[in-house]
Amino acid sequence: MKTLILSMTLFLAVIMVWAGNDPVKKLYSGKQNNVSIAPASSKEMNEGGFFLNVGLIIPSKNCYMPLGLTNNTSDKFNIGPSLEVGNMFRINALLSHAIGVRATWLSASYTSWSDSKADLTFLEGSVLRLGPYFTLALSDEMAIDGFYQIGASYALNLATDTTLSGRDNSGYLGLTHNAGVCFRYKIFSVGLDYGFGSLKYLDKKEYELLTDEMIHDFYKIRASHLRIFVGFRF
Repeated sequence: MKTLILSMTLFLAVIMVWAGNDPVKKLYSGKQNNVSIAPASSKEMNEGGFFLNVGLIIPSKNCYMPLGLTNNTSDKFNIGPSLEVGNMFRINALLSHAIGVRATWLSASYTSWSDSKADLTFLEGSVLRLGPYFTLALSDEMAIDGFYQIGASYALNLATDTTLSGRDNSGYLGLTHNAGVCFRYKIFSVGLDYGFGSLKYLDKKEYELLTDEMIHDFYKIRASHLRIFVGFRF
């Protein structure tokens, strides 16, 4: 994980150093003026901006399952709502395209699962997620964004039947990742991404006498899901 974070930091540092002014184009008069190679409308599509996305998360079969267990049934957590708010900061324009940093200030999702023995409800959120993005401008009004992000996530199990695990309102924390693609038409957008990683149970008193292997296998849960969203970028 340290290697991944270091690699991403070096990548962003190199891009920032490489970033420069708009291309210089010589006019017939012999004078030089700073102009954009891309038409003004294309440049607008590759600029950064504020985004707001709402959508649905589709948990994987093993989402919120301990690492040491595998879900061999057809049951899984239900599809739930999600929210994402953030900004895209362009570092450099590449012709009509762009590369930059995608910062999600707040993301949240909600999902639940229940049967005759348990009632599980998870609320998961992050307050800061960062990563690179690349914009491919298709026309004056359309573009595609590809992105990757990493950040700390906190998941709260709001209601757990004690007959299953003995826990109530338990919290989990850990680093998670998400990578995806988004299609934009003017200010409207639609996309999907895949989230993955693991979260560790925070109540240390419960497992202070256990081995590291047992903690890893049963007190860390998966946080894997597919997210589909629609939104706006201004």
